[in-house]
Amino acid sequence: MFALVRIRCLILLLFALTQSPVQSAEGTKDVCVPEGVEGVEVEWAGAGHSFLSRDGRTYFLSDVYSPQSHQENEGAGHLPVGGPYIAYPLSDKPDRWGELPAVVVGQGGYTVNKSVILAGQSFVFYVGLNTECQTALLEAERLARLEQRGLWQTYSPYDAEDATLLKRYGEYHLVEGTVLSVGHTRKVIYLNFSERWTQDFTGIIQRENVEAFARSGIDVDALEGQFVRLRGVVQLRRGPEILLEHAAQLEVLQPESLN
Repeated sequence: MFALVRIRCLILLLFALTQSPVQSAEGTKDVCVPEGVEGVEVEWAGAGHSFLSRDGRTYFLSDVYSPQSHQENEGAGHLPVGGPYIAYPLSDKPDRWGELPAVVVGQGGYTVNKSVILAGQSFVFYVGLNTECQTALLEAERLARLEQRGLWQTYSPYDAEDATLLKRYGEYHLVEGTVLSVGHTRKVIYLNFSERWTQDFTGIIQRENVEAFARSGIDVDALEGQFVRLRGVVQLRRGPEILLEHAAQLEVLQPESLN
């Protein structure tokens, strides 16, 4: 009986956390809002994750990615957080579509970036938010996946041995599997997930980025035998692969992280 009460309490606590994990504590700035950056008043563009300022600039939510199929199915007709909105740009250099990456804060101090992930509208992407923020975004994604919200009702990370990854070229996906071996060349490190490393899925890390992974607590050479989750755009050479440019693209999963 006591165990049942404990389980019910834990479920209620988890539910409470999932309802408002993006709201900053009173007087505390959200970890995703960049320090020393002046906010800009913006309005939601009405679809997708774009916001417009009065001076004509367009901002997009940094570090989030929504699959096109999900946008089409859901209509992308709403945001989980209402306005007014303030955008905190992360760069003054627009992307190839002329948009600026930003953290956007909505009503009640909620960050829209984190809210769309928590609602299951988006995956965590990787652009350049600080490590503490990326950790918070990954936790929001984990909760959305656990509760099967939004896209998580139908989407599951690909198994690294799934042959259909060959058909996912150019698409952003999550891929999980056990690293069979770690290969080295002068410029590249390969995370191999099968013995047929010239045909099957591979994670690619440029040697120049190894130190950055180490600073984030990831020892690349110690990944052999580890169960990991990679995220990124699936590319094709001899087989499907994901280029790992940021440590946030690679998670070493513990048993409690597999949900």
